[in-house]
Amino acid sequence: MTAAVVIVAAGKGVRFGNADKVLATLLNRPVLEYSIDAFEQSASISEIVLVAGEHTQDAMKHLASADNWTKITQVVRGGASRQESTASGVNAVSMNADVILVHDGARPLIQPAHIDACVAAAREFGGAIVAAPVTDTIKKVADGQIESTIDRSDLWGAQTPQGFRASLLRQMMRDAVLSPNLVTDEASLAELSGQTVRIVPGDATNIKITHPTDIVVAEALLRARKDQS
Repeated sequence: MTAAVVIVAAGKGVRFGNADKVLATLLNRPVLEYSIDAFEQSASISEIVLVAGEHTQDAMKHLASADNWTKITQVVRGGASRQESTASGVNAVSMNADVILVHDGARPLIQPAHIDACVAAAREFGGAIVAAPVTDTIKKVADGQIESTIDRSDLWGAQTPQGFRASLLRQMMRDAVLSPNLVTDEASLAELSGQTVRIVPGDATNIKITHPTDIVVAEALLRARKDQS
């Protein structure tokens, strides 16, 4: 049994203010390289497919060929939405993989242990995502005023990777083409299909680079991780 990952890095970085967000510098390296490193180091992953935007495809192909990674098999072009980009990556995964993970290229701090746990849970339960418990107090707001406080005891913040048995993910992607529902992650597709998705506890350091200030936070976390090793 082998597992593959589709690293989606085709976004336009609107909130970040730079279309090349995944190529932004993080401690002297592109953001995307950290994610690739983690999956390269994971014992569970044998295949990495990168999904690039039209604006970054040449740069990502150069990046993929310039390092010593052995698991990258393809760099494919994404679509107009995350759903289309994910489908493009999934279609490029070999049929040997029994589990496929999907990961945001803008989450550079994912760790191999969480990747391996996600693969194992997806293989056992059909679907799994890395997530962390919500720690902030959550307010429901309308017209700028608080309506109520939401009980956070059973709330989790979805992260990536999100993994599924390969046959299940491919079927969900086919069904999504016929559905009018727009979803923001693969777990939402599974929910619409009535599929079980298992939570794999992650941690708050698995942040997504969304705004320029997130680079500063990620750098601090990487330095702290290096000091602890």
